[in-house]
Amino acid sequence: MRCLISLVVCFLCLASRVAADESLPPCKGSPLIVGKCFTVHGRLSEANGAITVRIWPVGTHRLLGVFDGDGKMHSEDGPTLGASIAKLLYSGKPQNVDVFGDYEVCPLTKLQPEHMQFVCIEKASNLMARSPPLKGSSGMDQSKF
Repeated sequence: MRCLISLVVCFLCLASRVAADESLPPCKGSPLIVGKCFTVHGRLSEANGAITVRIWPVGTHRLLGVFDGDGKMHSEDGPTLGASIAKLLYSGKPQNVDVFGDYEVCPLTKLQPEHMQFVCIEKASNLMARSPPLKGSSGMDQSKF
């Protein structure tokens, strides 16, 4: 009897792991990838508009629009993000947390000047959440004026 219970528990654990892995759209193996995957150190944040999740590679004037590996967004909230990214990004008020880190991304569109390049995220590391500064704030104590 114990053997049967152990076997059922192992089967359920394995089945839930496979289901969880299948729920994430593929990135690196996607047939939509148009070039080599690359790593950027950047700021991932939410934004209004059609592309709701974006990465700003630090030190550039570019934005990368984040999609799932199949070129779609599977929810109204944006692409499917890894658990570690989502935990940090959604830890505060909506659109009020930036997640800095090293992102391995794969291009879904070719790089074009003056255009946002679309990518999917293969993996992320060295993640750190920060609240962006308020627009127009100088860091000065306004109560003294």
